[in-house]
Amino acid sequence: MRNLQRSTRIDRELLSRVATLALEWVGSRRDTIGVILVNDRQMAEFNEKFHATTGATDILTFDYPELASGDLIISVERASAQAKRYHTTGARELALYVVHGILHLHGYDDRHPRQRRRMRAAERRVLGRLGNAFDLGNWCVCRATAPVADSLTTASEALALQFILKIQAFRRTRYDTLTLPGVTATMGAA
Repeated sequence: MRNLQRSTRIDRELLSRVATLALEWVGSRRDTIGVILVNDRQMAEFNEKFHATTGATDILTFDYPELASGDLIISVERASAQAKRYHTTGARELALYVVHGILHLHGYDDRHPRQRRRMRAAERRVLGRLGNAFDLGNWCVCRATAPVADSLTTASEALALQFILKIQAFRRTRYDTLTLPGVTATMGAA
């Protein structure tokens, strides 16, 4: 995970955990997924370069099926603006963008009403599970409180939680690499 924006502090460990669980819950066979956090100016540049579209958007998804991987480029500023607009939290909006991108990588589409309904239903299912596992009520994707044991539905979730709790005290250097099942994340300094 690369954090190229500096306006909002993001708990990259928690966001990596969200991505890991979302990948697991959609039955992913992906080896890696990259998440790049940007501001609106950077997003507008990516959008112009790769989609010939002017202006920022919330998320761009790049699928590399031959490599069993993909990249999600997410605008943290869009997440903040949309969270205010829809009376939710920035953390929940960022989680939504991660889930949305992962669903795109797994064949979901939102171009037509019927496809959009199917995708929104899948987003709600995954976000509901994430909401049971994490406190998504804080603006920044801040440290997760330890979920109660009955919210952990698989052994891999429990293992991932142990890993997250162990590394919470670890102070990161400029770029460290965190590898979890389904996600390899390179984390920049906050």
